[in-house]
Amino acid sequence: MGSNNTGIATVNSGLVSGQSAGAAQINSLDSNEPLYTPYACYPLAGVCPLNSGVQAQAPGAVGRLLCAPNPLVRGNTITCTVTGDSVVSWSFSNGTGLNVTGPSSGSTWSGTMAASGTVTAMGAKGETLTSMVTVTARVGAPGLSPISLPAAQLMANGSRVNGNTTLPTLTSPPGGNEEAFGYYAWGYVYSYQYSPIGAGPNQGLAYLTSVTDSSAFGWELNPGLTNPSDPFYQHQGNCFPTVQQIVNAVQAHEIGQPGPSHYSEAAASLQSNNPATAAEAVVAASASFQQAANSAIGAAYQAAANAAAFEPPLNLPSNINYPPYRTCP
Repeated sequence: MGSNNTGIATVNSGLVSGQSAGAAQINSLDSNEPLYTPYACYPLAGVCPLNSGVQAQAPGAVGRLLCAPNPLVRGNTITCTVTGDSVVSWSFSNGTGLNVTGPSSGSTWSGTMAASGTVTAMGAKGETLTSMVTVTARVGAPGLSPISLPAAQLMANGSRVNGNTTLPTLTSPPGGNEEAFGYYAWGYVYSYQYSPIGAGPNQGLAYLTSVTDSSAFGWELNPGLTNPSDPFYQHQGNCFPTVQQIVNAVQAHEIGQPGPSHYSEAAASLQSNNPATAAEAVVAASASFQQAANSAIGAAYQAAANAAAFEPPLNLPSNINYPPYRTCP
């Protein structure tokens, strides 16, 4: 048994294995096929059965599925092509719940790709042809650059920072804890654009094309540190720490760089777990895409907010003159 074109199909112990798309002739010969005749099967007349053998051949075709380019960057277009067979169904699956049912005919299937997975074509001859497609992340794509923490702004006591985020209203004289001397608030606000996919192996899915950050980071000082007419302000200095020394300590605690400070903790979190990086990888069914996007982006922002909430060292100067106010010796 053999093949007339081993580049297309090979034969090993009766098993035919396709090698590439195309057609080949498969030949089979059985030299021990018995042949009985009335003249050979009598005593002493000869050996029975006689070996005459049979030979047969049949044409065959091997189908092939090729998807190109592969790998490809998210948002680019792929074309999957079957040769050597006709297609009765196309499908795609990423193995974790993203499944697409494609057309029931046609030798090509093309469209924008956002998710890696397996493209499958069922051939008319019963073949199951598959191709694993790898989609890679966009690096440095416009609209998906890493998001940085905005510059900190010193704001008036009790100001609105951004959206629904407001600084608390501090009263003078401050107590002995740092939050009474100053406070920070990070109002993170974002928006995004996404693109539904209308054709190809990822039809019905969607992916993010841009994320816009509109956040603001504000901090404030107790009015006892900003109003020269305030009694607390007036009773500092001389043999006690100056107002500027107290302000320097509060500023270092709230927004000091390189830190540790509330600001530096948030900035470090964004570097290791950036919302834009999380956004780039979001791929989901169009109907549930916004939920998936908000979940991924919001989680990265919330992680940074949680990191910023950790209290860095206080480092207020000692011997601050609290009420009842003392006088220098």
